[in-house]
Amino acid sequence: MDLTVAAQTSRDVGDRIGWDMSEGWGMLGAAILAGIFAIVAGVIAYRAGRRQVADQGLIEHRHWQRQNRLEAYQRILTSSDAFTTAMDAWRIPTTRASANLGGALETLAAAEAGVRLVGPAEMHTPAKAVVNAAGDVYRRTRTITGALLFIPPAQWVQLSQALISATNQFVTQAATVLDTPTE
Repeated sequence: MDLTVAAQTSRDVGDRIGWDMSEGWGMLGAAILAGIFAIVAGVIAYRAGRRQVADQGLIEHRHWQRQNRLEAYQRILTSSDAFTTAMDAWRIPTTRASANLGGALETLAAAEAGVRLVGPAEMHTPAKAVVNAAGDVYRRTRTITGALLFIPPAQWVQLSQALISATNQFVTQAATVLDTPTE
């Protein structure tokens, strides 16, 4: 009984404003609203999908960048170790001829160039300091005159400590860079 009264009231209102308030109009209104909601939901889903792809690309790029930095930092440390081994060989007169300090310094300089390529900028100075310390050793071994080719022990220790200190500073800075998340 109540539904009949509501339907009659609806028809009376429709008659007053000039519309036929039948069930068809209600279904049409519901279909229009459903279409609008579907379009809005599609736009939101599209934007969310694009954002997810962009975020995933950024994450992969950061991972790639960190991996390249790690490899470059490892190369400079490996090259520094090779230079130290060549230094040790140079100190012994019987193995001095086989000690390739120049080749080890070239390898170290190439590794430093790799660090300059992958960055960041705060790694350039520590990497250059390692190469400079090794270069000081190399230059000192090349400037010796006389038949004995002797570097006083105190000076040798000073040169070695400078190389070790530069390498340690590089390691400290590298650890900071690798542990800091990129933004």
